[in-house]
Amino acid sequence: MRANNSFKWSASSVIVPTVERDVRNVLGGGQALFDLEVEGAKAVPVVVKEEQRHPVKGVLQHIDLQEVKLDEAIQAEVAIELEGTEVAPGVKEGGVLEHVTREITVEALPTEIPERLVADVSEMEINDTVQLSTLTPPEGVTFVADDLDEITIATLSPPRVEEEPEPDVEEAAVQPEPEPAAEAEIEEKGESKVAKQPNRNFDRFFDLLIMRPVGLVTTVVGGAFFLPAALLVSPSGAEGVQVAWEYFVAPSVERTFKTPLGELSSYP
Repeated sequence: MRANNSFKWSASSVIVPTVERDVRNVLGGGQALFDLEVEGAKAVPVVVKEEQRHPVKGVLQHIDLQEVKLDEAIQAEVAIELEGTEVAPGVKEGGVLEHVTREITVEALPTEIPERLVADVSEMEINDTVQLSTLTPPEGVTFVADDLDEITIATLSPPRVEEEPEPDVEEAAVQPEPEPAAEAEIEEKGESKVAKQPNRNFDRFFDLLIMRPVGLVTTVVGGAFFLPAALLVSPSGAEGVQVAWEYFVAPSVERTFKTPLGELSSYP
């Protein structure tokens, strides 16, 4: 501890230079009451009233000590610690244990000031709370508070679950756009269907300009062959004439006059 660091003895405002290591050893031992001896004076009982530490290094920089009389009660701040946090049923179920009040003011004789108070939370369930009224102070110690039931030591809340926001009705109604791969597949299928469909306009044009005139010529030529053939087979009866008709004329008449325009599949 640097030379300008000091203890302040409140009773007589005497500034006492000291060594940080010595102070740390005293405070680290958990001693609430100890004797302070100033050079040239007898030792007196003191308690720590206030201490200041470096905000970054945590090194003790200043401490206020208050002289006390061993037969007179004083007030002091005492830390509250939780015991049984890991075995509490509510914690095992995923609940959140919060240590609310960590320090409480007590009144007692200097020799009876406790180093700490312990709150047992090993039986806490979810939604339970522990109030100061559930703690039993040591003999000769009194809690300094108007209403002990109003001071909460710890709470155990249900697990914190983050709820996902519900989608808007309008957003839910909108169908998702297909992925690029799906779009490509749809387009490919569409193109294949279009490719498989014949070009009806070209077929009609080709049928009207080429195939129908050819059919007419074929019908005429077939009729020319049909007449002599019919004369030759007429002695055998109508059956022979029918055969000659179906052979020479009927196919050309069927394709030329009865087939819808553009149906090229009917042509051999």
